[in-house]
Amino acid sequence: MGTRLSTSHWTEFTISCRTVQGVWTQHCSGLVAVRYKVEANDNFSDEKQAEIKRHRAEYRRLVDAGLPVEDPKQIYATMGEVGLQWGPTFTTLIAINSGDYEAHCVLEVPETKKWMPEGFEYPHTIHPACLDSVIQMTIPASTPMNTPLEKAKIPRFIESFYIVSFPV
Repeated sequence: MGTRLSTSHWTEFTISCRTVQGVWTQHCSGLVAVRYKVEANDNFSDEKQAEIKRHRAEYRRLVDAGLPVEDPKQIYATMGEVGLQWGPTFTTLIAINSGDYEAHCVLEVPETKKWMPEGFEYPHTIHPACLDSVIQMTIPASTPMNTPLEKAKIPRFIESFYIVSFPV
């Protein structure tokens, strides 16, 4: 549970876009907390290592599963047909392998400064385009194998989201 109190380590965020006409649209909002790498606590090192090992094993399982290759351009076209449309800055999935309610995707972090006014962009812990791509990955991961996408599917609520950087 988060809070908006100034004494909290949680930060409120919004993801919005602005049209050429200057109209702003808010797409989502929420609370986020960043936990930076800290010195290991010997009392809990086994638990942390077990968690990392579990995540790596699941990642490896998906990579090695031989899931069918999907054409990202075709996936984006299909999503567009049901109303999910992204511009070039946000179509960042470059490889999609999907099976029956599981997927392994690769995304390319876009260079977005060129799209920003004056070429200025605030630094991000995780860039909104990258975060959006991670959410896009849920679409093939939540679709049965060999089933066409017939309606838009986007998460309405995410209780917890865990991103970790570790060598693959």
